[in-house]
Amino acid sequence: MSNAKKYAMKTQKEIHSLFKRRINLDDRVDLLYHQMKKAINSQEPFNISIPPHVEITEALHRLVYSEGKPEQLKIRYNDRSVISNSELIEDLKKKNKLLEINNIELKWNLFPVQLLWKPKEFNWDPNQKTHLHIGTLSFRHVDYDKYVDTYLIRDKVTRQLNQKEIEGLAYTNMTKILDSKYVEDETYISIYQTGLEPLIVGVYRAITLHLVNRNKNGLPPMRIRPIYFINSEGVKSCGTIWGTGIIS
Repeated sequence: MSNAKKYAMKTQKEIHSLFKRRINLDDRVDLLYHQMKKAINSQEPFNISIPPHVEITEALHRLVYSEGKPEQLKIRYNDRSVISNSELIEDLKKKNKLLEINNIELKWNLFPVQLLWKPKEFNWDPNQKTHLHIGTLSFRHVDYDKYVDTYLIRDKVTRQLNQKEIEGLAYTNMTKILDSKYVEDETYISIYQTGLEPLIVGVYRAITLHLVNRNKNGLPPMRIRPIYFINSEGVKSCGTIWGTGIIS
């Protein structure tokens, strides 16, 4: 058995044991973050099909905002799906958004990390500013319909796609929203997450790259808030805010 396969099996067992035990969210995120860091340091692919989307979102946030030189997390899925990198590279070239980190081109199986900085805390105060409400996947939680302005992907579309294709579609659709002229000013976005891990990876890859370019181009600040659950009274369980720039 290859060392890469042994590493992947060990990581999978550790994460499975993590979710079998009753451990609070912060500790689960912390362990997942360190598993991802270990994968980056060893340059081994990380199976992101195993952890739930909440833990994935929070761990990726920590990685993206961690100090250090830019790195990339290699990602793989349980179905071992593969899609050509050429489409994404060409798309980014057309938008002049091809991101190079130490002369390494971005590929769909890589998630860029340690790219952004943040103040001690991002404020959240949309007031009269642009505030978009985006659901990740339709039909999963129909009770979210009254809150969202649009869904990124229709549920039935995902049934025809492998995990890598779902990731790519989520990336493409989220990028279209972020590239819109309507979010060039100070903008707040609430992301109503309904699961499906590859979709989450694509969404936050698009967000990460947009925030990097938003900084680079001197655009007004943006705040993005994950929403993981809404109870029957409309009380929202929110994640850590993603963003860039200082809002006075």
